[in-house]
Amino acid sequence: MASAEHPCQDPLNPKNWPRGRKWRPLTAVSGFVLMSPLSTTIVAPSLDVIARELNITDTAQKPLVLSIFLLGFGIGPLFISPLSEIFGRTRVLQLFNAMYLAFNTSCGFAQTKDQLIVLRFLSGLFGSASVGRWYCTIGDMFNASERGKAIAVYSVAPLIGPTIGPIAELEGVTNLYTEYKLSSKREVIRINMIRLLKLLVTHPVVQVLPLYQGHLYGNIYITYAYFPTLWTVRYHQQVSIASLNYLSLGIGTVFAAEITTHMNDQIYKFLIARDNDEDRPEFRAPIMVPATVILAIGLILIFTAAAYACTISNNTFIINTYGRYSASGLTAISILKCFTGFAFPLFSSHLWGDYQQLVYDVLDYGWTNSMLGFIALGIGLPAVLLL
Repeated sequence: MASAEHPCQDPLNPKNWPRGRKWRPLTAVSGFVLMSPLSTTIVAPSLDVIARELNITDTAQKPLVLSIFLLGFGIGPLFISPLSEIFGRTRVLQLFNAMYLAFNTSCGFAQTKDQLIVLRFLSGLFGSASVGRWYCTIGDMFNASERGKAIAVYSVAPLIGPTIGPIAELEGVTNLYTEYKLSSKREVIRINMIRLLKLLVTHPVVQVLPLYQGHLYGNIYITYAYFPTLWTVRYHQQVSIASLNYLSLGIGTVFAAEITTHMNDQIYKFLIARDNDEDRPEFRAPIMVPATVILAIGLILIFTAAAYACTISNNTFIINTYGRYSASGLTAISILKCFTGFAFPLFSSHLWGDYQQLVYDVLDYGWTNSMLGFIALGIGLPAVLLL
């Protein structure tokens, strides 16, 4: 029997499709993945305006308007991922995207802060259907040596978005069945629903990587939430001009996509050849070491490039490790990083105990970012060494 990585030359096997047929659906889905994360930060430059119009006087509630979307983003995958494995990704994606569109559009008509917060939460809940569900499809279509670039193209959309607001059949054989036909539908649902929790409790990889990725994501959303104040108050820029600074995050992401994916695939191929063609998921991890160091040194341009380099390595590591069950592993990462993206901007306003005082007010931007950099080293380097 042919292995999953070297399938027989069946034209219906997605790994044997022509290159163009693989990239068309990948590109199309990347469009979906672009839009919902865009909604996470589209309100960032206007948080002060929103606060005035909806009478938001509590310091912690302004970043809540931005980050509540990520709370829904983190909760959604808990039931969306199992549903997509049972009923098919296309059905779930189309239904939940329609609900996302409805709730996200309704945000524009919110008359109170409570309405806006609830609608933003529901938008994130249903918008999470597009993000992370398709990594396992990349595993279906691309061999291990090809996945780096495919994952980079797919992954760049949810990272660029905030910066700009199996198939297998054998011809002639009809007596095929899936393992799920041997079980009742209730048993299928039970297995899929608990797989993620079992991975989280029993697999160190699915514990370490989400912790690291969550820290990265949390730092990114601290940037989204609080840097507009730096640009508008300290540097006296208009909101329309200050929002252009987010382009630096996009530049860092694109830079990392081009450089990191090429280096990641080359390192992966070199290590496989060195180990007599033995494939190990750890061969996707080496690039995380220098990226973690850069992460601690830089912010904005270098920071997002380093964060994205670590994200690419994390995602390809999980796919190579868990194969057909990679969606569950990637969902674990998605959940924790969304929770940290939600909590970090709020936590930073309470860290010093004063409800109305921000860490940036106490330590200023330089020392606060330095502290976050040291924390990144303390979490990132041990995480990579553990792998």
